Amino acid sequence: MTTVLLAGAALAQFREPPKSEAEALAVQAEELVTKAAEKLAKGDRAGAQEKYGEAFDTFSQALDSDPNLVRAATGLGMTGALLGKNDIVLKRLKPFVDNHPDADEPAFHLGVAAYKLRQYPLAMSLFEKVAPKDTPESAPFLLSHYFMGAYYVQTGRANRAAEELTRYLQVRPKKLAQADGEIYVLLGQAYLNLRRPNEARTAFTYAQAGRPENVAVQLGLESVLELEGKPKEAIDFLNAFAARQPKLPEPKERLGRLLLREKDVPRAEAQANELLKLGETPSARHLMGDVKIAKGDAKGAEADLRKAATLAPTSIPVQVSLARSLLMQKRNDEAVQLLEGAAAKDPSPEILAAYGTVARRAGKFQKAIEAHEKVVAASPDQPLGHMLLAADRYATGEWDPCIDEYTAALKLAPEEPRAKHFLALALNHRARARAENTRLEDAARDLRRAMDLEATPLTGLNLGAVLLAQKNPAEARPVLQRASELPGATWRHHLVLGYAALAASDAAAAVNAFEQAAKLTQDDPALSEIYAGWSLAKLELGEFDAALAKLNEPGKSKGALAVIQGNLPLALVKRALGSVRAGDVEKADKDLEAVDKLRTAKATDTTRLIDLAHAMADLEHGKSDKAVAGFKKSLAGASFAAPTAVGYLSAYAEYRRGEIPTARKLIIAAQKTAGKPEKEWAVALMRAVDRRDGELSTLKGNLPQAERALKQAFEAEPLNPFVVANRATVAYRKGQKPVGLKGWEQVQDAIPEAALNLGIDAQDKGDAAKAVNQYGRYVAANGSRAAAVREWIDRLTAIYGVKAPEMTPAPAEGAPPTEAAAEPVKGGAR
Repeated sequence: MTTVLLAGAALAQFREPPKSEAEALAVQAEELVTKAAEKLAKGDRAGAQEKYGEAFDTFSQALDSDPNLVRAATGLGMTGALLGKNDIVLKRLKPFVDNHPDADEPAFHLGVAAYKLRQYPLAMSLFEKVAPKDTPESAPFLLSHYFMGAYYVQTGRANRAAEELTRYLQVRPKKLAQADGEIYVLLGQAYLNLRRPNEARTAFTYAQAGRPENVAVQLGLESVLELEGKPKEAIDFLNAFAARQPKLPEPKERLGRLLLREKDVPRAEAQANELLKLGETPSARHLMGDVKIAKGDAKGAEADLRKAATLAPTSIPVQVSLARSLLMQKRNDEAVQLLEGAAAKDPSPEILAAYGTVARRAGKFQKAIEAHEKVVAASPDQPLGHMLLAADRYATGEWDPCIDEYTAALKLAPEEPRAKHFLALALNHRARARAENTRLEDAARDLRRAMDLEATPLTGLNLGAVLLAQKNPAEARPVLQRASELPGATWRHHLVLGYAALAASDAAAAVNAFEQAAKLTQDDPALSEIYAGWSLAKLELGEFDAALAKLNEPGKSKGALAVIQGNLPLALVKRALGSVRAGDVEKADKDLEAVDKLRTAKATDTTRLIDLAHAMADLEHGKSDKAVAGFKKSLAGASFAAPTAVGYLSAYAEYRRGEIPTARKLIIAAQKTAGKPEKEWAVALMRAVDRRDGELSTLKGNLPQAERALKQAFEAEPLNPFVVANRATVAYRKGQKPVGLKGWEQVQDAIPEAALNLGIDAQDKGDAAKAVNQYGRYVAANGSRAAAVREWIDRLTAIYGVKAPEMTPAPAEGAPPTEAAAEPVKGGAR
């Protein structure tokens, strides 16, 4: 391809008449190039070679005569490439290009020479500069796309490789289409590196056109099957290819390597023997050596690998395998010295990478790090060095630098699968260390990042556990649900998912998760752990008998039972307190009944919390004296209680039973020694006392006292609808009806009794239609007297013929009234 492209350039464009000796020499050289092309077209390769040589010498003379002549530099670079004189081209054109940065053609030819001499950084910098100037109409630098694509494929920059190879196909002349097969093979390899099997298969299929048995194409299609996770199909594919081409070594070697990875050592050995029958080659001996390593025959492997090393003394993979065989024999220093010597002779990135890897395996971590740092320095734009350094840090448990190196590798190759995989593992390790040091937020951040890189059951389990430790079950549940559905999930994933559901108060889902966990194991200790959680969930559902029966089954883990007995009382009492707070005293009583069976005789914060919950439940049952005694007993010496807690709770009890003056005195007394949080509680409680005082005083007809109390409450909470409604009631009863009506109208959507009062007022004024409408609003809001008010509506509609409003069914008799709801004024349908 190179010869066709470079010779085809033939410098056929229009040239002005020469103006100097150097230009005359350049024209003469161009004529020689034309003659060489003619001889080449006739099949006279020797004659063409001779003419190209003469042209090269003439271009060199022209450049000597005029060191700034672009024409001469371009010709020298082109003919030098055709003759393989890359070292001379590099020497002559490097200073020229440095002095003429805008001379694109000499820069391109310098890039070709540098590429052939393996000076890749220089070559890539030159190609990156000139390649964008190619278009479908004119592509003088077409080869730059090819060279960049090939280089980037080999160095792991698959994205850039795919870009350049695709660009080549877009701008190459149609007459060169017959050479596209090589481009498609490289493009397929780039897509393999990007783990995009569909695109890779398409590229190899295009490459297959016209050459169905091409080795690179067939091995590429096999690699697609491996990438898709189909090793059996890949083995069958290679068997068929090897059967069609029994004399080709490549399919046998690839098949042997694949069988080794699949742990099928006997069949891999058979392939190695078949390969040796074809000839004593380095690849055959190398495969046999690796087979013997897999069999544990280190000495036999060493013998084969030394033969391979003799046949291919510069083969890095052979030397790495030989070093592995030495490591297996505990000859660590010898293994390290083997590659250390090779690195000293040829400190290329490939040798240094292999040397550092062997040093790491031998436990020589500092040598490994030093070698791999040199790899980074030699190829700073490649991910390999960073990945190797990360592996060194991984081996020593240095998670911060390990993660930094893998991150650097991914910046250079964002789709590199090994970097993603091991970075995710490193993040898991660091997260575990952070969680052990109570740095839960940092641990969660690491694990979220790991899940984004590679969603695995392990990472999901760890992240879910950290989120639960942060008391964040809402986020933990979907994470654990996802983890439990991933391939490789175990009973433990469902176990932790069950606890997350418990923490989110979804006991039914927890039971399902625990039961799914039980289906995935027959191990007795594991089942004990599972049924400990299952019992907690059953207790949450109120199925106490089922839970205790499962806990008491013979053969169950005593450790699991101890966990239940140690944690269940606290869980139950907390739920009981929550039920009291929500007004569900019946549920709280059931929890307290269960927790009393599990409490210990020794006074602890848990037992004090149980007594506190009992006292709160007693208060809800109207047993105020018993509740106050319970507060004093439970909070004495409790580490969780503020010093003023007894005073405030006692004030709350007096408030609940309507002893307003006593409640005020207790609050004022407690405030004297209260800290800032307790003083805030006192303000809130005093507001509630004011509201209650206004409500009770209104009910007793003590309107002056009610007005004073409600004024204080209104100043503190001017938007509280209960306060507004009660003030309106006081104003109405004092004869300030417009004020009262206005207040009720403001809150009638929030306070059903306000709508009721507006209806009574309308009826008293003879406005039956408005009265019926207001009564309808009260019934629709499920007011506590809805049944009686519905009768009023029926009576008014029957007497006055007004239309009845739409209403929802009235609530059951005895439904609890809203907090501090204003008592309706006297009246109603008569």
